[in-house]
Amino acid sequence: MQAPRFDTTEPLLHRVLTLRSASDILFPSSVSSASEKADIRARLAIYAYNVKEPHIQVERAYTPLYALARPDPRDLQLLVKRYRDGEVSRYLHRVRPGTDVSLRGPEVTWQLRDDTPIPEEIVMLVAGTGVTTAHQLLSNVFDSGAITPTTPRITVLYAAPTMDSLQLIPELNRYQKKFASHVSVRAYVESMPLLRHASVTSAQGEAVPAALAPRMSFTEHLTSLLLGRRKQWDLVMVPSTLSVVQGRIESEDLASYLPQPHHRRLVLGGT
Repeated sequence: MQAPRFDTTEPLLHRVLTLRSASDILFPSSVSSASEKADIRARLAIYAYNVKEPHIQVERAYTPLYALARPDPRDLQLLVKRYRDGEVSRYLHRVRPGTDVSLRGPEVTWQLRDDTPIPEEIVMLVAGTGVTTAHQLLSNVFDSGAITPTTPRITVLYAAPTMDSLQLIPELNRYQKKFASHVSVRAYVESMPLLRHASVTSAQGEAVPAALAPRMSFTEHLTSLLLGRRKQWDLVMVPSTLSVVQGRIESEDLASYLPQPHHRRLVLGGT
């Protein structure tokens, strides 16, 4: 596969890299199944590819942003975070246009077991570049076919240390806006910026205007501090918003999402 134009002096820690194959890349569930339930079950899966660093033969698994419904069936889009001691990530940040990149896959990293009923709701807990698993599942479920009575709702709880470290927010918000009855995204940020300006970047590297608007009045905020409650914000990206909670994902947040006998809910943990 060949890499597109890629600036090797790029200082950013994160970059979405598009790899293009000479022919279509096929996934096991690329073809719709005969029945509605079989079709949605086939789409409830997450795939990864292993990328090999050619000099020391080290591999690392990456979850493509899109799998079953890619804009171009020859492409794979990977969110790459550069680590100081990460051989594969540093290699992908140095790769030049026209370079052949060795991939192995796809491999299934998660799928709904045959003996598990299709859930009414899937709750995904993600952090860091693990957000790619949530993005791919949203794409597999909602970009690959029409919503039916068996299509589960998907709730994404995304934890990050700072606003700047959040990735793919415009893309996640697009699913929440387009499939409002079936998609909910909430970010949990430990350290909020002093200013209400938020730095939000799309997967294409484009800056998306955004601002933080408090959900509480000043009096309510003081009351919440006294009661030990966390402040909540709206991340405003015209014409829609995304909920942001100041702090970590706590046990009280998870309590409302625990599986219940009368509600088929599946909770997936990620990193």
